[in-house]
Amino acid sequence: MKIKKSDLDWILDCAMVGIEDHYAEGAKSRVDMTQLVKKIRKEVKVILGSSDNSYETVSIENCESQESDTMQMKVKKLHEDAIIPEYAHESGDSGMDVFSVDPVYISVGERVLVKTGISVEVPVGYEVQVRPKSGLALKQGVTVLNTPGTVDANYRGELGVILINHGSIDVVLEKGKKIAQIVVTKVERAEIEVVEELSDTERGEGGFGSTGLEAKK
Repeated sequence: MKIKKSDLDWILDCAMVGIEDHYAEGAKSRVDMTQLVKKIRKEVKVILGSSDNSYETVSIENCESQESDTMQMKVKKLHEDAIIPEYAHESGDSGMDVFSVDPVYISVGERVLVKTGISVEVPVGYEVQVRPKSGLALKQGVTVLNTPGTVDANYRGELGVILINHGSIDVVLEKGKKIAQIVVTKVERAEIEVVEELSDTERGEGGFGSTGLEAKK
């Protein structure tokens, strides 16, 4: 297949999927990441021979579309008043806000399951993590009890959020209020190997405060 010069960015975008993950740990900021990607793009262009208007034949069987490779999460409304999860800002946010579909009263020390009126579906290999809202935690002492909660890729029931009131007064959350945030993240399945011994490390069995509370000197 002959690749047109105008298609180069698309080809490189496909190649970057794995390469960006590899370089991400070395990037201290978004600016660093951008510079790394630009450098890699330049190197790949040299390999492909971008000095003229034609390129070597390149296999692009893993790049089925020129559309964004953003992961798609399906959301089903189970209640007419349910609010679809949303990012508060157009870019940069890790979590989407989720909202209560009913008014909620939480007494001091009480835990309740708050309904959202939606169900979600993510591809196998991903999970949805349910995390607290910092504003609720700081101002009212309300947080997600089992944080982070996990919504598996094969779960099709209603998304519920377990909230607990650690504050000093009872809390009322009105219908349609933000109650938590959800983060979509990749997960790995492990294959268990039963062994007689584990490898040695400097830390060994040290845990539960074994490193103390003071900074290293």
